[in-house]
Amino acid sequence: MSSSASSSAPSLRGKTVAVHVRNRAGVMPVLLTECFLETRGGRLFLVGASQPARRSVSEWADGVRRAIAWDAVEEYFLFASLEDYYSRAHAAAAQLVDPAAGAMPEFESPQNSEGFPVEPSGVQFEPETPLEVGTTVLSYSQGRWWRAEVLALEENDMVVIHYPGWDSKWDVAVPKTELQVDLSGSIQADE
Repeated sequence: MSSSASSSAPSLRGKTVAVHVRNRAGVMPVLLTECFLETRGGRLFLVGASQPARRSVSEWADGVRRAIAWDAVEEYFLFASLEDYYSRAHAAAAQLVDPAAGAMPEFESPQNSEGFPVEPSGVQFEPETPLEVGTTVLSYSQGRWWRAEVLALEENDMVVIHYPGWDSKWDVAVPKTELQVDLSGSIQADE
């Protein structure tokens, strides 16, 4: 490992690490034990034995050595042991239990590739900008930009939107001026 990489990288040797990887919002973390950092082809990787993110659910990669590019890591959590992770995850989930439902909530992920975050266009909708039902726009939510479809136009420039790839329970009304124009359909390749 180069001295610049080692000076900016945390000490993870032998730790249990829960990793959230960029562009995989809403997905359970990758859980690794016996971790260490390793340089491969000039890139830094977090390497460890893959573990199930939920104790009760076996996964096909359990126990397999897994490497995650450090520059793809959005967020990570260090735990004293695998047992420490499971007990904290269980305690956190227990606080979210809906007493009426009597069950622990599941982590959600998009139902298809349309449901992943996108880059903003930087082109805001103005109050006078025309907008129609069915138009695809960009909406900022949970720290990221997402494609959304306009379902309805309401009074006071409020717009009801649906996030493709996500359940309709995430449909929401937002001010028109908080939306951005989706330019992805207007850019055409040179022939």
